Amino acid sequence: MLYVDGATSVEGSGPRAVLMGPYGFKSEHALRFKFQTTNNATEYEALIYGMKLALKLKAQNIRVFSDSQLIVNQVNGSCDIRDPQLGHYASMVNRLKSDFVLFQMDKIPRVDNKWADELSKLASSQDMNPQRTTFIKILDAPRYANPVVEC
Repeated sequence: MLYVDGATSVEGSGPRAVLMGPYGFKSEHALRFKFQTTNNATEYEALIYGMKLALKLKAQNIRVFSDSQLIVNQVNGSCDIRDPQLGHYASMVNRLKSDFVLFQMDKIPRVDNKWADELSKLASSQDMNPQRTTFIKILDAPRYANPVVEC
């Protein structure tokens, strides 16, 4: 399972992704930006980051949970994409989806997205809790603007 959440427009905050797997596996990731972005774009950034992480871990099936109705609808094809930037993100997601045997994305209420909410506080703070391991990645540019081929 992958829980993703975009960020508010507060400087320094960014998207969050929590990847959960069998046998209690949990990998928490918070991203920070060095560029201006929108809440919808940060939602896509978290989704793409989480999908790439799942692929690196050799996941074949993935179920994604997001509290963004717009992004869920765009990814599932039930909503038109009018913003060109979001169209670029959606294209990347569609390419990544084809690498999974099973891909499912569902909308969950914000209150049920507790994993990503916890990371939102961490992504915008300088304090780290020594009791947990969370990876923080700083992105210099949007993923669609500078695609990287990963082997």
